[in-house]
Amino acid sequence: MNIKSLGLALITMLVLSLLATGASASDWPTFQQNNYNNGVISENVDSTPEFVWDETPTSGGWLGWESAPIIANDTVYNVFCNGSVFAYELADGDLVWQNSNVGGGGSFELAVPAYDNDSLFVALSAGNSSTSTGVHALNAINGNVIWSNTSSTYFPSSHQFNTGVKYDYGEDAIYLGSVHMADTYNSDEGTFYCVDADTGVVKWTYENEDCGYYWATPAIIGDYVVVGDDDGVIRSFDKSTGTEVENVTTSDGSIRSAIVYDGSGYIYFTTTGGSVFKYSFNSATGDIGNTATATYDDTNVRMTTSPAVTGSHVFVGDDSGNIRCLSTTSLSQLSSRDLGSQIKASPVVTTGGVLNQVYTTLNSGQAQCTSFSKSTGSDISNNAFGPSDYTLQGVAIVDGYIVFGNDNKVLSCYN
Repeated sequence: MNIKSLGLALITMLVLSLLATGASASDWPTFQQNNYNNGVISENVDSTPEFVWDETPTSGGWLGWESAPIIANDTVYNVFCNGSVFAYELADGDLVWQNSNVGGGGSFELAVPAYDNDSLFVALSAGNSSTSTGVHALNAINGNVIWSNTSSTYFPSSHQFNTGVKYDYGEDAIYLGSVHMADTYNSDEGTFYCVDADTGVVKWTYENEDCGYYWATPAIIGDYVVVGDDDGVIRSFDKSTGTEVENVTTSDGSIRSAIVYDGSGYIYFTTTGGSVFKYSFNSATGDIGNTATATYDDTNVRMTTSPAVTGSHVFVGDDSGNIRCLSTTSLSQLSSRDLGSQIKASPVVTTGGVLNQVYTTLNSGQAQCTSFSKSTGSDISNNAFGPSDYTLQGVAIVDGYIVFGNDNKVLSCYN
């Protein structure tokens, strides 16, 4: 095949894939934008964005938007703390629809939904009398229920869904993990699921009898799905059959970050002990290979954020309030910027300008845009924007619009 025909073939494949998923290239249809969980986009976004709109479903209290938003077809979708699902117009924040039938009585929802072809896939947790643990498919246009699966056989009411939901077009399935908490900080069991996206029928499960999946969003890489757990174990499964290909036990705490694939043969993740890990990954066989590790010994450096990986740099946040820029080759630290509060949210990087711009929210304080040199990785500048409130999850960015929610029930949009 000559270069011209190869280029046309690649363009055709891209167009077909976008048509098949019902999402445009600029959409944000899942946690960290794609199934590799690598929140890096080529847009040139304003480093000092201005207020566009905000929405507050109810007033009072400090339980609000704990799940990160997603954006598709100019619509923002998010799950409120009580399990209600909302859709807002991206440009002006007008309410498109609200569904309180699948939830409506909860108090804490962490699972980030996923979008495909006018379907919205939502995972909700129990913890109250009116919200059942289960997975649901909603019509993304009007919010009507397509199917719901709240079978206690598969989804015990004592389990929570705290990971992002991932949709795979090839299998027409969604993937996610559950967790049972032994106490406030530790889990003692959980289940990893593959669910048919058309019917809600569970296709296969992996029963973890030792721990669960908390913030540990899986990555879908070719024919495999890769996920970490609270015991610090990463597993690679055949995404079709659920057959375990390989598992590797890491060190230094639980994996409460997503597995992030760089598209070039390496996966990255963080651990609660303050380490960043890099493993080689064979996308043809599902095998996990050699590793590199960067560990920060400061007792305050707990990491639950998912890395964002560009060609040369890895960006991570931590509980000490630092956003760090590391070398992708060695994971050595090139620079860091203290933002003044714990960073629980996974960073999003825009590469369309002269600098790498890293957007993140803070556990207490305003959202931040920190700019780093593309060549040296040195931190250049920092700008704050948005309300100064408790914020757990990160941002979604589409066409310059930056959307995020906080514990004070405010869903905000800046541009």
